[in-house]
Amino acid sequence: MFPLFTFYLYISRISGIPSPEPHLLKSHVLIMDFLGVNGWCAPRLKDASLSFEELNSCYHTIVLDMRRMYQDCNLVHGDLSEYNLLWYRNRPVIIGKYAYVKCSFDSCINSDDHRSGECISCCL
Repeated sequence: MFPLFTFYLYISRISGIPSPEPHLLKSHVLIMDFLGVNGWCAPRLKDASLSFEELNSCYHTIVLDMRRMYQDCNLVHGDLSEYNLLWYRNRPVIIGKYAYVKCSFDSCINSDDHRSGECISCCL
């Protein structure tokens, strides 16, 4: 049986938020899709060289993905940063789905005030 964060990953994929697909869980090891080209993994957002237009598009995509996670999936990412975003196929892909938290969880209540700051810090 897949752990809860894998269930959250499926929920996010159904809502249209790109993420690697899980294939197998064995002894606490989760095998997922590889995101990269020709054996080279997709760069973390912090390591990607993006133009101004790509940065602007990246920011808006992250905001829309966060909104979709919150409104459609009732989830927030508890550790969203430039380290948990990959640049793959000309768009950011959120990884670190283990950090998903249900919005009904106590620590998520009244936490909306810092979400916009996370968006900005991810793209700087």
